[in-house]
Amino acid sequence: MRKLHPHQEIVGLRGLTVEDFWIWGYSDLLTNVIRNTFAEFMVGFALGCLHTPKRRQDLIIFDYRDKRVAVRAASYVQSEPQKKKSKINFDLRTHLGYDEYKATLRPVDCYVFCLFTCADFENKEAARTALINTAYWRFYVVATTLLNEKVPQKKTIGVGWMDENCPDGPVEFPDLKRRIDQILGLPTW
Repeated sequence: MRKLHPHQEIVGLRGLTVEDFWIWGYSDLLTNVIRNTFAEFMVGFALGCLHTPKRRQDLIIFDYRDKRVAVRAASYVQSEPQKKKSKINFDLRTHLGYDEYKATLRPVDCYVFCLFTCADFENKEAARTALINTAYWRFYVVATTLLNEKVPQKKTIGVGWMDENCPDGPVEFPDLKRRIDQILGLPTW
């Protein structure tokens, strides 16, 4: 699959381009699916894995240096109205149904849990602005072997579990690739 060019005209919609569609359809980065895709984009950038477009909406897996990396995201702030900040839970399910994933409980070598840390749920526009600033993100990198050992049947985990079981804690974006390499037992380049 090839990447679309933003200036490619949409046939039959005189004067409108693919970029116009993207701006219209994907500007609210606080919505769950789009926020998750943005988190996947950041991790893909860190790993140098953005050469092909995203294909699926469910479990994103990057093939990285003969390893497989899954990405999940969560946020205290949601697009819809809120009375309090959201509880953080990361999905561990593999969303089986694709034949390539049926062979294993968790078909990856590690998970990157991306936490958007802005908690200003009353000011959605400020949160939307903060979302595209990597300084507002923290990344927990967890080996699948640890998850399979400690929580083999759990469908979700929270930040508290990661704080208790990941002694090095989360990293900021500039250190993300190094931490992934470390967790995967790969030499850092």
